[in-house]
Amino acid sequence: MTTFKAAIDICGLAHKQAADYFGVSQATIKTWSSGKTPPPIYAWHMLASLLEQIMTVADRTSANLELSVMNRAEISVVKANDSSDELPGSAGDAASAMAIMMAIQANRKR
Repeated sequence: MTTFKAAIDICGLAHKQAADYFGVSQATIKTWSSGKTPPPIYAWHMLASLLEQIMTVADRTSANLELSVMNRAEISVVKANDSSDELPGSAGDAASAMAIMMAIQANRKR
């Protein structure tokens, strides 16, 4: 796996979603992901910006989670939701997972 493929996975983007996000073809995403052609620097900047958005939404969501009163089923369906930060593709799912993990880490420190 290339670092670019790992980065789009971390941001929750499938190839089609990444293609839409970058405004390129799926074939281009595949060549970037396979390492055949390195992605342009603007793609890394866009991913860094997206990750920052994901982290911001996750942080806001985790601050509002009361894990001690939630059961496993409720925790499994937490949705990070922030209308001011519309996330592309499945990046919202990445933010949701990150929010749960951040809330668990915060509870461990208490």
